[in-house]
Amino acid sequence: IYLLGWADDAAFNQELGRFIAETLLPEAEARHIGIFKVYCASEEWERLAGGLFPVPLQRMERVFYVFGEPKMRDWRDRAPAGYQVLRIDRALLNNGGLKNVQSVREEIASVWPSIDRFLEHGFGFCTIHGEEVTGWCTAEYVSGKRCGVGVETIEAHERRGLATVTASAFVEYCAANGILPHWDSWKANE
Repeated sequence: IYLLGWADDAAFNQELGRFIAETLLPEAEARHIGIFKVYCASEEWERLAGGLFPVPLQRMERVFYVFGEPKMRDWRDRAPAGYQVLRIDRALLNNGGLKNVQSVREEIASVWPSIDRFLEHGFGFCTIHGEEVTGWCTAEYVSGKRCGVGVETIEAHERRGLATVTASAFVEYCAANGILPHWDSWKANE
């Protein structure tokens, strides 16, 4: 959620608080979204933000990264034995026999208005081991020639370099299509 513009409109702010409490939070709960990132464009919005939400806000520092020059051109050779990297497409998303595919669908649905919209305007890659999706890297949004990046690895498959390999496939696609990827992360997330 981005809070920007004039922060001194009391009537608007009251209506915004009502919208958050009566519409946004119930919809988020129904979609199992348990966290919001709130960005404030000014100190005034920072002071007001806590009063707009009927739940306490917690300040957590974030860091912002912009991709530069590819560092790992040999990523295909670095996938662990038995793992493969695939582009996320309709067939993969509709493969009900693939374990964790629903998690990929939920990730996409958390940032795109629909799966169809993602398939039309977005892109992503995932790692597969047998009949299981083990991780993914998706465009959280695409705007012109820029995109936000989301990366996740299933906990049982962490610490094997899968996020690096999957993100490398993603970045290679971005470079080939003139897209600048960027992402942000919790500062404490090593």
